[in-house]
Amino acid sequence: MESSFEGASVSKQGRVRTPPAAHATRERVAALLDPSGAELRALNPNPGPQNCPSTAGAVDHFLRTGETRPADRGDGLVDYRFSNRFTDTSERALRRELSHDGDYAVVRGLRDPARAEASGLTTEHYFVVVNDRGTLRAVDAYTGSVSTLPEMMRDGELDRLQRTTGEFNPTPHDPLAGGDMPPM
Repeated sequence: MESSFEGASVSKQGRVRTPPAAHATRERVAALLDPSGAELRALNPNPGPQNCPSTAGAVDHFLRTGETRPADRGDGLVDYRFSNRFTDTSERALRRELSHDGDYAVVRGLRDPARAEASGLTTEHYFVVVNDRGTLRAVDAYTGSVSTLPEMMRDGELDRLQRTTGEFNPTPHDPLAGGDMPPM
């Protein structure tokens, strides 16, 4: 039997198993961290009001393949469907799990609902955390910004973090139209 511990599992023998980290090349990481922001703009060329799941998926796809696949725009009426499961994590756990240069994970930041409403924000925000030569960087194509993870937590008013493993490819869904929308 296994139990959960900060996004990792612990076996009966007491061995901690951390989820596998995805890995990107130094060139792909450098392209995302480029101060010009060209790659981040290419990943979210038509920013939408609530398309952060799609932008996190676009960053994940770029880091995995090197291919620039722009995020869909979303329109505020769209929600996203994905098969990924998210598990609670922390900055400390991410530092351990993303221990090599280029390791990264898609992260969901959670906000207190009352504070989110007061600030005009959603209760969730999706972005990618990447190990950049020992520093955990939050790559946010939604805002077109790169910051350290603690800065993202503070500036994004995030209370908790969750991470996922595997490819993150959200599908836009329009509940009013009754189905999935084609990618833009």
